[in-house]
Parts: sequence; structure tokens; C-alpha cells
Amino acid sequence: MGGAYWLASRAQQHAKPAATFIRTAKAQSGRLEQTLRVTGMTAAENSALILAPRLSGSRHSHGRSDFDLVIQSIVDSGTAVKKGDVLAEFDRQYMLLRLDDYKDAVIQHENNIKVLYANLEVRRRAQEQKIRAAKGALDKALLNLKTAPVRSAIQTERFRLAAEEARSRYEEYVTQSKYLDLSDLAAIRYYELDYEVSKLEYKRAQANVEKMVVRAPIDGMVVIPSTPHGSEMRQIQQGDQVRSGETFMQVVDMRSMVVTASVNQADIDLLRLGQKARIRVDAFPDLELPGRVIAIGAYARSAGWRRSYVTSIPVRLKFEKSDPRLLPNFSVSADIVLNAKEGATFVPKECLFTENGGRKVVYIQKGAGWEKREVETGLDNNLVAEVVNGVREGEVLAAEPPPPGALAAGVD
Repeated sequence: MGGAYWLASRAQQHAKPAATFIRTAKAQSGRLEQTLRVTGMTAAENSALILAPRLSGSRHSHGRSDFDLVIQSIVDSGTAVKKGDVLAEFDRQYMLLRLDDYKDAVIQHENNIKVLYANLEVRRRAQEQKIRAAKGALDKALLNLKTAPVRSAIQTERFRLAAEEARSRYEEYVTQSKYLDLSDLAAIRYYELDYEVSKLEYKRAQANVEKMVVRAPIDGMVVIPSTPHGSEMRQIQQGDQVRSGETFMQVVDMRSMVVTASVNQADIDLLRLGQKARIRVDAFPDLELPGRVIAIGAYARSAGWRRSYVTSIPVRLKFEKSDPRLLPNFSVSADIVLNAKEGATFVPKECLFTENGGRKVVYIQKGAGWEKREVETGLDNNLVAEVVNGVREGEVLAAEPPPPGALAAGVD
């Protein structure tokens, strides 16, 4: 009989449940933030694209490369510049020769026009002299014709013919004078038009010479992007030729940096202008800078060529504090603070359990067991949730449901 009792007691001992390990967490108090994570790229809020100058003027350069844009000098990328500093200078030798040519052409046309006007005046004076002489001859012939009553018929006929000849000559000179003026003025106008063209080309050449020295429009740092040159990617350098209007440089104001990001269309209603953010730079894991939302896009956009039902809204954040290491085109992540509460008691969200009816409960450690409590939650984020009542700071909570045998007696 004693042997049977021993066997029964051993069976009961083996039937006891083994100790179960349960993950736990402590309730904490402090500042609780509800955030939205976005990713984007850094950019300068104030920047200027530097384009190769667009040169103007006629292209009949007789084989010369007047309009070629070959870089003669250029500042290094990363150089800090002030407004008005020289960024790059293109080879201006041919353009300076063009400027001299048109300057000489303007002077030559001015002198030619002066000569033509002087010749016109001389011709007019000579024509006027001829007209006066013809008028005198006509007057004399008419006076001679008045003596016809005392002249013979033959002499009278001679005077009449002489008068007609003098009249015809006089009228011819008068009529000829008008057409000679038109001819001379037309020739002068031809030279005047050439003169205007030369002046226009001279002014264009002057403007081109100035354009070929590129100056900084703002204070900032020079950024030269890499572009394809043959089989390699490299920055534009001295001796390279660029196309008119091509972007070959950028000046960025490092004093004011922003983040260009995008937010899923489902989360856009959570954002407001002025919301604070914590921005982290991927290139420097230890760098975290404060920022705020300064712009929210007005319409959604989708990526890719095909129609997409997952669209995003562009958002811009501004750094409220700068760092010397911060440069444009760095990838960043930002936590935008949607709501915040000071002195909140919060627990990890894995410590909250939902029962039938939707009520929230937690399991609080009580000695060797667990006490189940119904709680009311408030503000939350992806990791923790505020507990409005039912939990105190420092209490230990179960991160997974305890076994039914571990619950304190009398607790449902």
C-alpha cells in the first residue's frame, strides 16, 4: 500500500505544469509622440542653375568659330562664392575679333554716309547752278523774242526756236533734279540700313562678350554635376565645349536647406503646415536635425509609366538647424510629429490585448501571478500607446497572454 501511494504522488508531481517564460515590459511616463515617417532628398531652398550663354548674332562668320563655347577657366566644385564672383569664362578671342570687326564697320558706314550726304549736297548745288543758268538762257531768249516786230522773219524764227530750246532745257533740269534726289537718297538709305545692321551686330557682340564671363547670381556653393564625356562620367572642366543653353553648374545657398519628400495619399490628412519633424541623414547615422513642414502639394502624383492607384503627395520640410556636413542630394528620413503629449503613461502596443466587445486589457505582474485589468487607451504610435487609466508607471506588464493558471485568483 505504501508503494501505491508513492507511485501516485510521483504521478501528481509529474502532472504539475512547468514554469512558463513570459516576455514583459514596464509602463513608462514621459513625452509621447505620434509620428509619420517620410523619406526624401535634401535640396537647397534657394539655388540657381547656371546655363551656358545663348549667343546672338548673324552666323556668317566666314568659317570662324565665333559662337563656340569652349571653357577657358572654371571654378572647382564645392567652392564658396559671393554674388558677382566669376564662375566660368569661355574663350572670347573670336568674339572679341568679331566685336572689333563690327566696331570698324560701324565707323566705316558712318563715314560713308557722311560722304554720301556731302556728295548729295555738292550735286544739288551743281544742279541748282545748271537750273539757274538754264533759267537765265530762257529769260534771254524770251527777251530776244520780244524784238520780233523789228526783226526779219528768219531772225524771228531763230529767236522762237532758241526760246523753245531754252524752255525745254530748263524744264528738263527742274524735272531731273527731283529724280536725282530720289536716286541719291535711295543710295544713302541703303548705306543707312547697312549701318543699322552693323550697329545691331556690334551691340550683340558686346552683349556676347559680357555673357561669356559667367558670374554668380547669388551667394552660395558651386556644384558641378557629372555628365557623360565619351565613355566616362566626369565633371565639366577647362577645355570642354558646351552647348548654348546647357546647364553645366549650380550655385546653392547652403544656409537654407530643405527636404523634398512624398507622403502616401492615405496619410495626407494627418499633415499640417508648421508641424515639427526630426530629420536623419542616411550618410551620417549620428546626425539628427530639427525641421518643420513648410509646403504640402496640391495634387497627387503616381510613379512609373502605367496608371497607378497608389499615389503620393509631394511634401517639403525645412531644416531649422544646419550642419557643415549637410549637402544637396543626400537621402534622409524624417519623423513628422503629428501629436504629442507630455507626462503620458504609455506601454508597448504588444502589451495591449483586445477581448470580445473590443475592450482593451493588460496583464499586470502580481507576485508570482498576473492580474488582468481593463484599460482605456489614448494617443499612440507605431510602438507604444498611452494608457489613460488602469496602469501606473513602473508596473510590469506581460507582452504575451499568461496561461490561465497563472492569473491571480478572482480575476476574470
